[in-house]
Amino acid sequence: MPWFVAWDFPLYYSAGRLAPHEMYKTEVQQADQQRIYEENIRPRRTYFFAIYLRPAVYRLVLTPLAQLPFWYAYMLWATLQAAGILVGLYLYSRPLGIPPYFWILLPMCPPVISTVAWGQDAGLVFLAIAGAWSLSHRERWFAAGAVLALSLVKWNLFLLLIPLMVAQRKWRMLSGFTAVATLGAVASVAIAGWEGTAEYVQLLQHRDADVHAAQMSSMRGLLVLLGAPAAPVAAALVTLNCLLWWMLSRLDWRYAFAVAVTGCVSLSFHTMHYDSIFVLAPLLLLRDDLYLTSLPFQILFLLWMTPSPDFGLLKTLLITAPQFVVFACGLRVMRRMSIQATSSP
Repeated sequence: MPWFVAWDFPLYYSAGRLAPHEMYKTEVQQADQQRIYEENIRPRRTYFFAIYLRPAVYRLVLTPLAQLPFWYAYMLWATLQAAGILVGLYLYSRPLGIPPYFWILLPMCPPVISTVAWGQDAGLVFLAIAGAWSLSHRERWFAAGAVLALSLVKWNLFLLLIPLMVAQRKWRMLSGFTAVATLGAVASVAIAGWEGTAEYVQLLQHRDADVHAAQMSSMRGLLVLLGAPAAPVAAALVTLNCLLWWMLSRLDWRYAFAVAVTGCVSLSFHTMHYDSIFVLAPLLLLRDDLYLTSLPFQILFLLWMTPSPDFGLLKTLLITAPQFVVFACGLRVMRRMSIQATSSP
């Protein structure tokens, strides 16, 4: 079995079997992940510790999973992620369809491989965002917001979707989002208790909570690789998020949704390479505008969808290139709309 199989899964398996009052104690997390490693994984790879930072309400999913033996739980989890990706792609593709070569490349796509094989949870979050898009496409705004709030298990990324709803004045969607987000927050406090909640807040400041900045497939990752200090990086992210909000207020819904999801990956403070899976959605929603039939973009798309050697800055540029293409598409549409507005009588 390859070394990377179930690479991140001990993180979720451990969180599901720890008691609520223990799950945000670093030493308890570390000891339990060590036991999981010794009992199930050694000697396929070396041990490493990954800190658990999901909201406590996520235990409603992880605790039943942890009742299974480790490898059975992993296989079920990986299957759920794969199913989430496939169903999510179906929901995104219904208006426009998906090119046949996309399905051929999908099993080779690095973010898809790491999500499924590593045992990450991005597949289920991908499905939640796709479900929200599908509901919004049918103008079921409150339900779309409620489903979109499920993506807040990765709140470090998808809190940035709030400006989308505000800028687009989707108030019913925002109310559905707020209702479910509030319910999740209350449930998390009830599960973890006030002491556990305070430990969670402290855990967010732990040194292991923000690692591998130079490997992030985002604007921050690029700036860190270029040697930018922390303060200018933070200022750049704040400025770019303000520019993103301005863009979102001037685009129609399909373009705004695609740009906002891309911004969640590109402009978040903490993201990892498997989070690039969320960029699949904008690439599908904007496929006609992105000229997927043109040779230059097909070459870029092919390189992005297939594994490549780690060449540091060059690889990060390749992984983030589609993000810049989506932003450029949004700016081009804004310019076209401006020209049409000035030329109309």
